[in-house]
Amino acid sequence: MHLSRNGLVRPIDRLESMTLIALGMAAACGVIAALMVGSTAFADVRDGVVLEQQQRHSVTATILPRQPGAPVTARWTEPGGRVVTGRIDASPVPAPGATSSPSDAETGSVQTIWLDDSGVVVPAPRTDADALTAGVAAAAMAVAVVVTIWFVLSLWIRRIADRHRFRLWERGWAALDSPSRR
Repeated sequence: MHLSRNGLVRPIDRLESMTLIALGMAAACGVIAALMVGSTAFADVRDGVVLEQQQRHSVTATILPRQPGAPVTARWTEPGGRVVTGRIDASPVPAPGATSSPSDAETGSVQTIWLDDSGVVVPAPRTDADALTAGVAAAAMAVAVVVTIWFVLSLWIRRIADRHRFRLWERGWAALDSPSRR
């Protein structure tokens, strides 16, 4: 309506409409950019996932007896056949999908642990689901930022246009209320 040739539409109304249309188009481009951010985050994490899955190997470890409060130690056989005894509670966070952490393990229980190429105990490698989660989270955050900026700017533009319209109304009423019009 504001973009029509209607003589009752004020220039500020047309300017407001054009500005809001331009802002909407910029927001649409911003959403596309936000989705690209999510795609890039997914690709970056996915590259790390592939690298971790290539460099980490799972082995089965048997938990050894220990004193309360002492580190959890276990015995396992490396892929090369060498038997190793060492700490496995270096990471307090259980591996994804694990039902317990190494510190909860009972003596004699068997647990899967992960080793890097040099034989050091490391956390389990991330999965494709972790990459997907990172991508979706990055995209959602970027979209939220774009939408928030769009919303705030839209309100600001409306407020400026309304102030201008109110001034025009006051001038109009003042002109109608002047002594020369009585």
